[in-house]
Order: sequence, then structure tokens, then C-alpha cells
Amino acid sequence: MKLSKQLDDLTVNLIMKLKELFYRRKLKVPKNRKDKRPAKKRYIIGLNEVQKHLQAGNLTMVILATNMERV
Repeated sequence: MKLSKQLDDLTVNLIMKLKELFYRRKLKVPKNRKDKRPAKKRYIIGLNEVQKHLQAGNLTMVILATNMERV
């Protein structure tokens, strides 16, 4: 994939929108609701979390940084 400033901006906008949706849902849960489940997380951060969710089979998309270092 060709890297560009536009692609960087679109990726940042996507992550910010997912974050906004998560917090909006988290704040809208009524206090008298019988079902006290926490809001479903829409994104995860970290290679270990990605590996865990990949093995569980519940990933839709993975975004990797272009400047990752081999450890």
C-alpha cells in the first residue's frame, strides 16, 4: 500500500470516530438498566491484544504502524 498524508489523516479520523462512538455509548447507559454490561470496546491496542483476538476469531481489521521495530 502506498503511504501518504491523506491515508494518515483518514486513519486518524477512523480511530477518533471509533473512540467517540465507544465513549458516547458508555455515557448513554441508563442508571436503572438491569443489564449492567460495559460498553463494547470497538478497538484494541497492542500486539498481544491483537494476537489474542486473532486467535479468538473476532477481528475485522488490523492497522499496523509503518515504523514498527522488531523486538
